[in-house]
Amino acid sequence: MVSWVELLLIAIAPSVFFLWFFRHKDRYEPEPIWFMFKVFFLGALSIIPAVIVEVVADPIFQPASGLFEAVLFFFIIVGPIEEFGKFGAVRLRAYNSRGFDEPMDGIVLGVSAALGFATVENIVAVFSAPTPESQLFTGILRAFVSVPGHAFWGAITGFYLGQAKYLKKPRLAFVGLGIAALLHGAFDSTASVFDVLAGNSVSVALFGLLVLAGVVWVTYRKIVRPEISEAEGESPFKRPTPSTT
Repeated sequence: MVSWVELLLIAIAPSVFFLWFFRHKDRYEPEPIWFMFKVFFLGALSIIPAVIVEVVADPIFQPASGLFEAVLFFFIIVGPIEEFGKFGAVRLRAYNSRGFDEPMDGIVLGVSAALGFATVENIVAVFSAPTPESQLFTGILRAFVSVPGHAFWGAITGFYLGQAKYLKKPRLAFVGLGIAALLHGAFDSTASVFDVLAGNSVSVALFGLLVLAGVVWVTYRKIVRPEISEAEGESPFKRPTPSTT
């Protein structure tokens, strides 16, 4: 039997890992941990308005009545609203702060806000599962799929926030928000499609999980990792390579 403390640790651990991972990527002028946690906390609070909007919109879109309605709900409501909440946590609290002083800060703070949201969502998902076995399975599954998904979407939003400030082009911030919202909506829609296709088929359900995990990790390799490299290269704190002459 897994205790509630162990379940809580399982729900929180993925966020702790990704916070450490992305802060470690900020090689030249790492963000203070306290600043990251302020943004993390605001990201966690952003789940409240997101839930309110989703509850209000649910009767309008009626996502439970069919796949098409569910897809519309995810693309029009869930993706944009949840990503906007994380975006707002960085834009309102950190964007104009002196602590936001290089492009990489956008990625780190975007991830911090996203993981605040994801942590609350993860705790609710784990403890809402009906049996101890399903709670454990939910926690492990989300650690490799849902939580990194939130982190990577937050990194994309944060990258464009960093570019908007670094290049003095504020509109770029909304490009990142749009990309993250589309990826989020596509992820949730794909999950719904496989949920319908799977029915009672374990093999189809497992294949769907592999597809979702693949989408998430391809997002990191093809989008987030190059953005990290670009942001690092733009850092004003980057130390020049010593001459070999």
